Amino acid sequence: DTADRLEAVLLRERSFSADASHQLRTPLAALRLSIETEVLDPRPDHRLVLDEALFEIDRLEATMTTFLDLAHDRPTPRRPVDLDDFLHDLRTRWTGPFASRSRPFRCTTYGRVDAHVSRPVLDQILDILISNALDHGSGTVDVQVIESPGGMVVTVRDEGALDRNPDDLFTRRDPGATGHGVGLSLARSLAEAEGGRLVLATSRPTEFRLILPDAAPPS
Repeated sequence: DTADRLEAVLLRERSFSADASHQLRTPLAALRLSIETEVLDPRPDHRLVLDEALFEIDRLEATMTTFLDLAHDRPTPRRPVDLDDFLHDLRTRWTGPFASRSRPFRCTTYGRVDAHVSRPVLDQILDILISNALDHGSGTVDVQVIESPGGMVVTVRDEGALDRNPDDLFTRRDPGATGHGVGLSLARSLAEAEGGRLVLATSRPTEFRLILPDAAPPS
């Protein structure tokens, strides 16, 4: 058991550079977009762009901290999901990038979601799925948070289609990937590290489903 655990830690450390660099691209791109937009069309209140920049800097720091913790096998905090805060952050991170491409982005909830999960890991998985939907999907992207006994379910759907073997999508450095071939493999690994699952629910339209168990501490 110790040998298996050490092997897993070494594997995560070897993957750290590729995983962290992949995830840092999104907040860096958002930071650049915010600053470039302000340069082209300055708003009267300059504090707005500074607040946006600070938000993305906080996001960069959170990403680095999350991946360092995972690489070093340090536990990530599992707390009750604050749905309002979670959805507000999703909209803050993604409304701008979708608006810049004239594409709708929606977040909705169904039922009463009451689960303890690692919020930093949840954010990383959702950022991968939403980024893929923005870059490789089409039409409206709809994120749904759904009540589930013993945990929570989050789906990310766009109006595109995938004509590939679902198993190949999660292969690291997949030669058939249109991007870097890291994101979906990383997202599935993060989900499994939390005791959950990430699957392709439907290929047409494209919908990914994340199932996370409730990691509530023992009473």
